[in-house]
Amino acid sequence: HAISSYCNAGFDLFTGTQYSILFGFGTDWFTLAVLGSLILLGGFGITVMYDLWTSTGSRQWSLNTRITLTLTAILTLTGSLVIWLDPKLHSVIYPDLPWLDRLSAGLFTIVSARTAGMTILPLTQLSESTQLVIMLWMFIGGAPASMAGGVSSSTVGVLLFAVLATAKGHSSAVAFQRTLPNETIAKAVAIMTVSTLLVTVITLALSFAMEARIFPIGFEVVSAFANAGYTLDFTATLDDLGRYLIAFTMFWGRLGPLTIVVALAQSEQPTLIRYAEEPVILG
Repeated sequence: HAISSYCNAGFDLFTGTQYSILFGFGTDWFTLAVLGSLILLGGFGITVMYDLWTSTGSRQWSLNTRITLTLTAILTLTGSLVIWLDPKLHSVIYPDLPWLDRLSAGLFTIVSARTAGMTILPLTQLSESTQLVIMLWMFIGGAPASMAGGVSSSTVGVLLFAVLATAKGHSSAVAFQRTLPNETIAKAVAIMTVSTLLVTVITLALSFAMEARIFPIGFEVVSAFANAGYTLDFTATLDDLGRYLIAFTMFWGRLGPLTIVVALAQSEQPTLIRYAEEPVILG
């Protein structure tokens, strides 16, 4: 289970038994802390862990490390708070547990949601608003060059800083006193656009083929794209076409964003003809 946690695999040897890791350790803080820490380390990525290991202070951290740690902290705190505030967690799932145990359960669930796939909560019993937050967190995923999937926290971070710079009327995006290159922003836009289109197309294809509610289908597709393994009990209902589409989504989710980055990182071809610029009305 330690290897499964660090590699963000989500596999567990005891599913279906009274010792299932899914529901057997809801109040075992030590086990949740160990597994959650391994999940976070696996989701940080090799470059971030190397940066943390070799740096003598936070001032020596790279911009990638700063963005990854900041986004991880924000997503973890806000996500666990959303789960803890879900009324069904208190009234249906864990009505007899102290509030601190419920908070730890929400914290572990949201940490694992970013592609590890382990949970101590029955996701189907959570409210749809909480399920939506979990789905968004899965789509974001972990850091680049990590065990996690998703579009990566750095991609989301770069886009947020670019939007913030545009809102302030700045000509360039700045993050932690570092200017983000336009090429980096363009790559982030490409990754986010292609990933969003893929999830949307696969979700629509499955909804047309299976005639089921679109929310559990979307949750399943995002989980496959992020290689998370979460489900709203929809996996068993997939037909052959659905299994092929989900398998393709898993494969693309693991290799797609990286492939896009590698393709965009190739040497730029010189532009022989430069056309006149003309603004386009947006919004």
